[in-house]
Amino acid sequence: MYIDQEGAFFYDSPQNKCFPSNHIVKLDKISANVSIYLADYLYVQNLDLHRWNLTNGDLGLTYSGCVWESCPTPFQSILYNTSTLLNPAESSNSTFGLDFRNTNSDILSIASLNSTMQLGGVKEEYEQLITWLPQPSITPDYHYFMIQNLQFCGSQLFSNYSTTWQVMIDTGASCLSLPGEMYDAFAARFVNGTEITSLANLPSFTFELCTETKTETFYLPLGIFAVDYDAGEGAMGPLTFNYKGSESEMKLCILRGSDIEQGGTFRSPPPVITFGNLALQSLYFASNFATITEGFANKLTVTERSYYDNYRVNPSCAAQPICVGDQTYFPNSNTCKDPNCDKYFFVHLDKESHSCVFNQSAVGFGLIFIGFIMFLEVVSFLLEQYTGYALAERSRRPFGGSYTPLGNAFKIDIITLYLSKGVAIVVDFFIHLSQRLGNIGTNRNRRTRLPRDDNAEIGLRAEDMVL
Repeated sequence: MYIDQEGAFFYDSPQNKCFPSNHIVKLDKISANVSIYLADYLYVQNLDLHRWNLTNGDLGLTYSGCVWESCPTPFQSILYNTSTLLNPAESSNSTFGLDFRNTNSDILSIASLNSTMQLGGVKEEYEQLITWLPQPSITPDYHYFMIQNLQFCGSQLFSNYSTTWQVMIDTGASCLSLPGEMYDAFAARFVNGTEITSLANLPSFTFELCTETKTETFYLPLGIFAVDYDAGEGAMGPLTFNYKGSESEMKLCILRGSDIEQGGTFRSPPPVITFGNLALQSLYFASNFATITEGFANKLTVTERSYYDNYRVNPSCAAQPICVGDQTYFPNSNTCKDPNCDKYFFVHLDKESHSCVFNQSAVGFGLIFIGFIMFLEVVSFLLEQYTGYALAERSRRPFGGSYTPLGNAFKIDIITLYLSKGVAIVVDFFIHLSQRLGNIGTNRNRRTRLPRDDNAEIGLRAEDMVL
């Protein structure tokens, strides 16, 4: 469907013939007279004169950026007129629903030949099952919502970045698009090249939608993203699988988006997850322009959900490795990495235990070093005690034999006193010994220099006599 505000002519044949007509558009719950043009060709006499910026092309489902009744988009106008024709006495219903179906009957119960859109309401079978969520913004441009706990094969794809993430519904795209780090975590858990007999055998993404009253789990089976190997010409990435043992491989329509981190810093705003048309095949999607809310309902049966929850036995799910020793698990690569022992002194990596162990040659040095530090601490304490005691003793009779409070206030037990006094004597001995050794060296230097000075003086006098 196309709309144009400049009056370009639409033709269904190159003979410059236009066929405007009234058609009855039959919708679920609604029937309305809508004037449309059916065209196979677009003919414009002068491309330079036509203002293509006013051509909206395919009718979009986006918001208008203002109160929807005051400046509606072309799609909102159709929605407004359709619901008004249905119930003239009531205010227009600003709700629409999308029920995309997959034509491949191999994808369990969601396969169907007919995809439908509901204008002015939602599909009756999902009306009581829809979980409604407010938009993150009160003035959105597109259909956004927040999801929690996105997982694949039991692995949390959000890692430590956040507990929630923003998702955009894009009916102009086909694939599922994930931020770079989330895509890498997903690819690490998918066994590439798996041979399957049914698209329903592939595992599924799961995510949660939380409201004030409930938390519900939703599913995105990988089978709905299966496309021919040549589709997209390499833009979809390297993930493939063999379907029903055929020689030709199939690809997954899952794209790697922008990275969350760039150059060690986080992108602002962070890249969003994008649900294209294929992602909506396992979800019923609805939106209300007036309340600025988005709604979702599960299409999968209880049996199908139970199968996807049992991911541990799925051959397409790579098992999470068991980390040993000091190894750390990295979900982005689904690997256990050894610790960086080079960052620490006196240790090295033991390849058998995958742990940091002390170097045997450094153990003795370390014990001696620690013992030396402890010895210095004890000596310092004892010297402090003896110094305090000596000062207290000297302050007992400073003037004519009278005692002062300082001498009476300092108390020390007899054992500490003798130990500290002994340490002080030893320290004092070594201080005096070093001074004596220093004096002996100084005297020797003086004695060796003295004859040279006398000779210099005698030579000088002889020279004076010659002159």
